Amino acid sequence: MVSRPPVGHRAAGAAALGEPLELLSGPPLFDGCRLRYLDLGTNVGERLRSMYADLDRPPGKHEQLFEHENRTGVCTVGFEPNPHHARALAHVQEELRSRGHRVTVIPAAIGAANISRADFYSDLNPAKHEWGASLIHWSHRMNSRDSFQVPVIELDWLLRYHLGAASHGSLETLTLMKMDAEMAEYTALPAAIHSGSLCATVDELQLEQHDHLFRAAIAKNVSLLSVHPLTFVEVQQFKARLASALKRVIETRREGRCRTVIKPLSIHGTR
Repeated sequence: MVSRPPVGHRAAGAAALGEPLELLSGPPLFDGCRLRYLDLGTNVGERLRSMYADLDRPPGKHEQLFEHENRTGVCTVGFEPNPHHARALAHVQEELRSRGHRVTVIPAAIGAANISRADFYSDLNPAKHEWGASLIHWSHRMNSRDSFQVPVIELDWLLRYHLGAASHGSLETLTLMKMDAEMAEYTALPAAIHSGSLCATVDELQLEQHDHLFRAAIAKNVSLLSVHPLTFVEVQQFKARLASALKRVIETRREGRCRTVIKPLSIHGTR
């Protein structure tokens, strides 16, 4: 049995979408769903809207996994910790639900462990919907005055419990996962790969890697998780761990032991 995380503190702005850890401590969010979309880094919800747009036409490039399916039946769970987007996301969630779609947006970040509260930093760029907001303190502009306390959900646990333990009848599931989580891929994804949870639950991983934020952190001599200035050696270690994990996915898929196809996303925005 996969354990559930403890119910912790409310994230700032979470009221508009509901208590994140209470939602996650209940039954698997994908119970009863054969077609599943997990959106990690939902931002203002453009990808949620595109999933259900023009249902009488072929899906867009990001939704092609469901090309031969009725996308009305896709169950969607999104994660977005930025409280500045809570009101807009609550509106998106309400609108899509009113059209009969099963959509849940959770105001929490994705990471390598279940944590009741952690600092989440704005990149102070509202013109681009704060696309660089992150758990990682990668810019000298990020400081405690522009940070928020948010819950963090362990990716490996999320996949094992809310996807792997979800009921779906006798039909095979089809699962799309988008991960655009501003450097969380370097800490959260390797563990989910090496445990086998990604390969067991996700058919297509659309992944954005944020090497450019590492370069920005080094150039501006800022800290990683506010501990100490980030070094070139540490960056190489982060990148090597993720590259090794992604290579493992490709190799085990070739051997027939992994269902996941990895597709890269552009760093110019995937919302």
